[in-house]
Amino acid sequence: MKFVKRRLDAGKFVADSAVVANQSAYADMTTFLSKQLY
Repeated sequence: MKFVKRRLDAGKFVADSAVVANQSAYADMTTFLSKQLY
């Protein structure tokens, strides 16, 4: 049961992260690319 709960928590974390990322996806992407290139 603990394993299942961990899976659910991980899924929720990923979903929350995706929402946050979508709010500033363009800015995050430019920042990421800038760090990779320079």
